[in-house]
Amino acid sequence: MERIELIFGRDWVKKRLNKWRWTMSTAFTGVGCAEIAALSLQAAARRFAPESGASVHITSACEIDKSCQKVLLDTFDSDQCIFPDITKIDMNKGKSYCVRHQCMCELQPEPHEDCMQVSVGGPVCVHYSPMGNREKEGGAQHVTHKSYYREIKKSKTKICVVENVPEYTEEVVQKELGGEWMIESARVDPRIFGLPCCRTRVFMICYKWREVRWVAPFTLSSFLGCLRQRVVMTAANYFYKSLPKSILSASAAANLKCYNEEKSFGFPDLNQLCKNGRARGETKDKCLQTLTTNSGRIYSQGHGRYIEPEEALSSHVLPMTDKHAKICKAPKVQMGEVSRTAKTRMAGNAMNVPCIGAVLLAAVLGLDDIAP
Repeated sequence: MERIELIFGRDWVKKRLNKWRWTMSTAFTGVGCAEIAALSLQAAARRFAPESGASVHITSACEIDKSCQKVLLDTFDSDQCIFPDITKIDMNKGKSYCVRHQCMCELQPEPHEDCMQVSVGGPVCVHYSPMGNREKEGGAQHVTHKSYYREIKKSKTKICVVENVPEYTEEVVQKELGGEWMIESARVDPRIFGLPCCRTRVFMICYKWREVRWVAPFTLSSFLGCLRQRVVMTAANYFYKSLPKSILSASAAANLKCYNEEKSFGFPDLNQLCKNGRARGETKDKCLQTLTTNSGRIYSQGHGRYIEPEEALSSHVLPMTDKHAKICKAPKVQMGEVSRTAKTRMAGNAMNVPCIGAVLLAAVLGLDDIAP
């Protein structure tokens, strides 16, 4: 907050925070990363401007993975609904079965007074990535993808924050949401915030331009640039531009070919494998992991041992200990009854807390509700 204050002025920042009142739902965001980020921002905003009305009310999450459901149930408030499958939502009634309350619950309850309805999620992405052979609309998962946006459009959502693979484009989202929505987008990687892990994703802030306006003196991309820290390692430390053929597996070779055919993707992440391969691998210096795909165990040659699932998860800056929870003013993530394999899978699929937090802060400061 101090850095933002120096750049944009304390009065402007306090004025924007004073207007921050959100009712937020999440979908396909992993193990509560968006919730942790929002609650941490709320705590930081109240420390920065104690007199402000900054607040976020988290109403629901949508998560099909049962292990992730367990974490969400144990970590967050008892009034947060957990919906298991977005394809089984009753759009006509606006309800779905809630795992927490064991009954049909409202998908989008009435926003709290003077609150904007906000959705944060990562629409199913595998069919846009090398792992899904970039099948896009032809992929088997596209029905879930369309269901996600259909639910957004039928709800009272005014702001939708989207996270997806780098191959995902604004054109895809614009086609699904329609002309009533404006989009701000940027590619984000944890490394730009000085974190020792690599997981590049595209983030988009989508908003209904007839109901919400962009009032900030910055774009999403320029705002993220204001928050940059010293990069721990360069991209060259994480990825090879080319490898001796004897080292490449068949799936990694196929993935490298995909990237060579599409130059705009830049450095290839050989661990984001093609359709029939799912593995987690070492980085170039045999020390750090790329957080991209699924695996039961990760062996680090640099450490000379298997990486603990909690270590992989902590790279997302999730509050895994009481000390971390106290610092970020958010609940400690409850992983006690989750298997090691499930924890590692979560680490490969979850968004990164600083990344989504920076994007949410841009939305908080940048968007203003248009009075009726």
